[in-house]
Amino acid sequence: MDCRTRRISQQVHWRFIKQYSLVPNPRNRLRRSNVDSRSVAGYHVRTSVVMGKEMWTRVSKLMLVGAISFWLPDTILHAFRAYYFNSLDVRIITAVMPLTLLCSYVAMKWVNKDSPPTRIGLPMLAGVWFLGGLFMALSASFSGGGFMMAGGMRTVGVVLLLSLFPMYTFIMATYDGSLAALLLVSGVAVLVWAFQSSGLLVRLGFKRARKSP
Repeated sequence: MDCRTRRISQQVHWRFIKQYSLVPNPRNRLRRSNVDSRSVAGYHVRTSVVMGKEMWTRVSKLMLVGAISFWLPDTILHAFRAYYFNSLDVRIITAVMPLTLLCSYVAMKWVNKDSPPTRIGLPMLAGVWFLGGLFMALSASFSGGGFMMAGGMRTVGVVLLLSLFPMYTFIMATYDGSLAALLLVSGVAVLVWAFQSSGLLVRLGFKRARKSP
């Protein structure tokens, strides 16, 4: 075989190898890396969107549970007492409303015991404050206020929008008779949060572990 024939056979051989990707091509490798980086970025974006939706769904459910468990006794008592709602009823809801919220909190902790550790009390307390205007407007409807006012749904809509501000919820709770219960659960929640954030429980447990033989 002469030199020219050998050169032609080598060229054909290398063309065959490149055609069937037996030797990695740097250009193909670069294209593959770009495609992989785009797919990884798209995967992370889709994952973050799904996790964000799941988080907001979970927070919304906890807010709704907190609002219902706290304000439902107040609404029921206003429905039964209507125009005869007095100071004795205020004492009743001051004792009952925090208890129902506490029971719901314990129940939600038990339901989510197998889930990763997350905050449950804060979304529930947020639901108490932000959705309280709806329940107090419903409670006032049994004594001629709320949804029964002359302004109709427009006035109620304004009241509900204003109830998204905690200060207005504070004012509405003053007229509703549930201010003491609202301040009680809020104060206890702040104290528990401060107690947990300070790491005092961890330090106490560490000291007890050192003292134990």
